[in-house]
Amino acid sequence: SAGPLSAAQRATRGRRAIMVTSIQVPESGLQPLTAEVRKQAYEMVAAFEHDCAAGGDWIEAVVADGIKVWKRANDQGNVTTCKISCEIGADVDTVLKAWCDWDTYAKWMSEFMEGGNIRVFEEDIDDDGSSMQPYVSYQLYRGKAFVAPRDVVSLTVLQRRSDGVVVNCGDTAIPLDRGDVPPLPRGTVRAESRGGIKIFPTDAKRCRIDALTMFDPKGMVPGWIINFFVSKVSVNTFINFRKLCEEMG
Repeated sequence: SAGPLSAAQRATRGRRAIMVTSIQVPESGLQPLTAEVRKQAYEMVAAFEHDCAAGGDWIEAVVADGIKVWKRANDQGNVTTCKISCEIGADVDTVLKAWCDWDTYAKWMSEFMEGGNIRVFEEDIDDDGSSMQPYVSYQLYRGKAFVAPRDVVSLTVLQRRSDGVVVNCGDTAIPLDRGDVPPLPRGTVRAESRGGIKIFPTDAKRCRIDALTMFDPKGMVPGWIINFFVSKVSVNTFINFRKLCEEMG
C-alpha cells in the first residue's frame, strides 16, 4: 500500500520488542516531550473526562447485554457522539492491551485494517507515581459498500494514575507536526475522530470502563448512516471487546 499506510508500517515494522506502559514504540525510539505537547495532552485528558462525566445532555440510547450506550448530537446535529459503559471480567492491564495493542485491537474492531504509532514521546511522571505519555497514532479502516476506506491520524495520550485508573484518549483536531502526518493514499478519506477509554479497577480481576466515541467519516456520507453506525454498531463492538478481554484475562 502507499501513503499513510506505508508510514504506519514503517513506524512499526521491525520495532523493538519493548513496551512502554503498553504503547508500542517505533524503531526511532522515544522522542523528547515538549512543553507544548505536554500541555495539549493534559488538556485533552481533561476534556475527555469532562465529556464522560457530563450528564444533562446525554440521551440513553441502548442497554443490551450489560452494555449501556448514551448518545449526543453535535451542534450541527449530523454526527453523534456515543458514551459507553460496562463491566469487564478482566484486569486493567488486560483491558489496556486489548485497547492499545494493534494486533489485539484488530481482533475485536472488525473494520480495522492497519495501524501504527508514528511518534511516541517520553513519559511525564508525577511525584505520586502517576504517568502520562503522548503519542501520534495512525489507523486505517476498510470501506464498505459505496463508502471508501477511512484513515485517522491523531495525538493520543495514555495516562496511568496512582489510584489504578487508566485513561487512553485521542483527538484528530489537535494540530500535529507536518512530519507526523502521512500523505493520504488514493481512494481513502481522512476522517475526524475523538474519544477514548477510562478504565476503573473494581478488584484484582475486574474493572469498569467508560468509553467515548465520535467518528466523522467526512466525504459524502449521509448523517443518518453515520448515526446508525455509531449508535447501533457501538453495542456489538463493545460486546466483542468485552468478550476478548475476558478470554485474554
